Amino acid sequence: MLSGALVGVGLTAVVAVLTFVAHQHLPYRRMLVLTGVMLGFVLIVMVGESAQELQQAHRIGATDVGLDVPEWAGLWFAIQPTVESLLAQVAGAALVLGSYVGAQYVRVRRPRYRSA
Repeated sequence: MLSGALVGVGLTAVVAVLTFVAHQHLPYRRMLVLTGVMLGFVLIVMVGESAQELQQAHRIGATDVGLDVPEWAGLWFAIQPTVESLLAQVAGAALVLGSYVGAQYVRVRRPRYRSA
């Protein structure tokens, strides 16, 4: 854990040096978009893990869909072959994509419609 924290601090220091000392223009928009995409993937994994934990605690059902999911996909991406966990992950992804589409509508399309 300490090595991971040190790598994170080191990479943060590199960005700080590029930004403040070297006065380099970093592609902030691309970095923010990439960060948002990565957070979306983290959300989907966390929703899958939460659904699996609730199934193991017998708080929600576990209806098997009959898919043969590789063990690594379940371990790394929390993809479980149950209806409930897959629906929860799809709902999480739909929520993120829907909020993006809604924000784009409010920020870009609605002002265009009002001006036309």
